[in-house]
Amino acid sequence: MKKIIGNLAFVLIAVLVACGPSQEKTNDIKLPLTAEGPFFAGPTSLMHEFKPDLKALMGDDAAKLKELKLKDISVNLPEGSPYSWYDFTSASLVFVSDNSPMTSVAILNPIKSNGTNIVLTTSEEADLVEFFKEEKFTILLDLDFIEDSYEDAINADLTMNLVFKY
Repeated sequence: MKKIIGNLAFVLIAVLVACGPSQEKTNDIKLPLTAEGPFFAGPTSLMHEFKPDLKALMGDDAAKLKELKLKDISVNLPEGSPYSWYDFTSASLVFVSDNSPMTSVAILNPIKSNGTNIVLTTSEEADLVEFFKEEKFTILLDLDFIEDSYEDAINADLTMNLVFKY
């Protein structure tokens, strides 16, 4: 009987330690996105090849990373851009890599903005740990053009507010 109680106590302690409070850190990352024109009505992908550095983002806690979520995402058209948000109907953000399945992380449909900035609705289900453990992955912002445009390029700045749980 003592052996059974001892085993149960050991299991209980192990469960309590494993289920202890998790900690989290937040960090903002700002990245440039680009695409080369001309652009035709419909979706166009602006891209950035991202090389994550968990050590720089989390410090010594990088090895303990359990979950990584996006708190919010904003996209800004730089000053002097030939475009405004009135040129697009929707925006979606996708992460793509060689080792992880394509993951939709945020969307805004329809786009309604009077300024140079939009805020996308983030996916609560998307866990991004595997992407950030890779050497690199591609971030795609799909903007849905209303009509054709013969500009040479489009640029945007992406700001991601990340929540690291460990």
